[in-house]
Amino acid sequence: MGLHLSSTFMFFFFINSATAHDNHPLPCLLPSIHSPKQFFDESIIAKLNRSKTQLKKGDTAFLDDMRDVITETFNPPPPSNWYVRAG
Repeated sequence: MGLHLSSTFMFFFFINSATAHDNHPLPCLLPSIHSPKQFFDESIIAKLNRSKTQLKKGDTAFLDDMRDVITETFNPPPPSNWYVRAG
């Protein structure tokens, strides 16, 4: 019950903040997103574009932008027991 209420409140907070102004706290979580409202709107358009009944596809230039694509993977070194005392 509490989880459902929390999810509903967070969605309401997102919608309320996104419609009130563009300075939404979401960009601190996703730094590459400059406009959460634009991200939200284009996500809905992208979902509608996947429909086979949709004849005209909407433009999702913001979602299609590939400037922030992750191109490298960091592989950390294996753990070491260099500073661990035996015993």
